[in-house]
Amino acid sequence: MTKDLITAAVPFQFGTGPVKGFAVSLSLGIIINLFTSLLATKTVFDVMFSRCRVKNLSI
Repeated sequence: MTKDLITAAVPFQFGTGPVKGFAVSLSLGIIINLFTSLLATKTVFDVMFSRCRVKNLSI
């Protein structure tokens, strides 16, 4: 994720006009994608653990 945000930061820093707009939309897409994946994973685990009554998780 960090390298993707750096990739979006470079055109934002050195670009002009539409290039900066693309960099902003790319950054927002990366951040929203990360938030959605974390939220979906937490929801799936919460539902799975509430139905199965798991007392401990062996890794």
